[in-house]
Amino acid sequence: MLLALSLMLVLLQLGDWYTTRTILKRGGRELNPVAAGAMRFLGVDGFLGVKTAWIALLAYFALHWGNAGLIILGAGCVIYTAVVIHNWRAMKAMS
Repeated sequence: MLLALSLMLVLLQLGDWYTTRTILKRGGRELNPVAAGAMRFLGVDGFLGVKTAWIALLAYFALHWGNAGLIILGAGCVIYTAVVIHNWRAMKAMS
């Protein structure tokens, strides 16, 4: 179960990367002020790459945390599922 959640969380990060990048290319803007600032500093792909790498690292370590890892990974999957769905809808509305 932990491995499946870890993989799902990483895949959701890739979905967030794709949808965020597409929205920004179409003239949209980042709604999270912290992420927007980091994107100005690192660039869009730089920020999204670093964020994805950190999430993948967290997912890897969470494999060894038992129930705590299950809660963290589950919460991350729920949050990023909502983010990707929101982004997907915004992306489709822009096409």
